[in-house]
Amino acid sequence: MSNRQYFSLLSLAKLSTSVQCLFFAGYLIFIFVVAFFVYLNPQLKVLESLGEKEIQLIQVLNSNDNKVRLDKLSGELADLKKTEKRLRAQVTRSESLPQIVKRLSQIAEQHSLDLSSIVQGDSNSTDIAPILGLQIELHGHYSQVVDFFRSTAKSPYLIYFDKLQWSRVDRHDNALHVQGNVFFLAESLGNKNAS
Repeated sequence: MSNRQYFSLLSLAKLSTSVQCLFFAGYLIFIFVVAFFVYLNPQLKVLESLGEKEIQLIQVLNSNDNKVRLDKLSGELADLKKTEKRLRAQVTRSESLPQIVKRLSQIAEQHSLDLSSIVQGDSNSTDIAPILGLQIELHGHYSQVVDFFRSTAKSPYLIYFDKLQWSRVDRHDNALHVQGNVFFLAESLGNKNAS
C-alpha cells in the first residue's frame, strides 16, 4: 500500500505546475465544502434560529409597549372626556353681565382680593352666544390671585382671561396688581345694552 501512495505522489510530482495548482485548489475546495457541511452549516442554522427568536421577542416587546401606551392613552381619553363634559356644561350656560360681575366679585371676595375696577369691554358674537368682555383690575397676594383663577376655571360658566399683566406692588412684598380682559358667554346682547 505504501508503494501505491508513493507512486501516486510521484506521478503527481511529474505533472506540470499548473495542473498541480489545479489539484491543490480542488483539494482545498473539497476541504472547505466538508468543513462547511460539518461545522459551518449547523452554526448558520443556529444563528438563523436565534435571529427568528430575536424577531419574536421584539414583536412581544412592541406589543407590550403598545399595551402600556394604550392604557396610558385610555386614561388620557377619560380625562379629556371629563374636561369635555365640563366645557360642554359651561358652554351651554350663558349669563348676563350683572350676574358675571356679581360672580367675579364674589370669587374675588372669597379669596380676599381687592377687585378695584370692572369696566365693560368689547363684545363679539359667535354661533353659540354673544361674547361679552370686561376689563378688570385685581390687587392681592400671589396665592390669592392663583386661587381666584382656579375658582373661575371651575366656575359653571365659560370664563376666558386674555392679555393679563402682572406687576408687583412693592419689591419687598408679594402683593400683585393684575390687569386683564375677561370674556364670557352672554345671554344676549340686549342684556348687555340694558345694563
